[in-house]
Amino acid sequence: MRLRSSLYLCMALGLVACVAPPVSLTPQLQQNLDSLQAIAFIPQENLDVDVTPGNPGATGLIGALLVAAIDDSRRTKAQQASAGLIDALRDFGFRECMPRQFDAEFARRA
Repeated sequence: MRLRSSLYLCMALGLVACVAPPVSLTPQLQQNLDSLQAIAFIPQENLDVDVTPGNPGATGLIGALLVAAIDDSRRTKAQQASAGLIDALRDFGFRECMPRQFDAEFARRA
């Protein structure tokens, strides 16, 4: 029991050590900045439809099958509803357009 508690304590301390508090620059350091570069990481080039799955709870196999059928129906309806938007944006290059938009916005605010 003590080993398990110690293990949980070590894991919790390890997770807490991974969190770094946000550090803001002092006004003097902010004035010394010459330029600012933002990097936008866009992992996906296209749009997908995602539906939050339902929770069958403790209803057993039949409840899980019903929730799966409902989720599939909701996903199908969402895909049909968003088909026009997804088709219109199919050729839109997020990786090419987003950096230009960020640069223009940062230049406007500078």
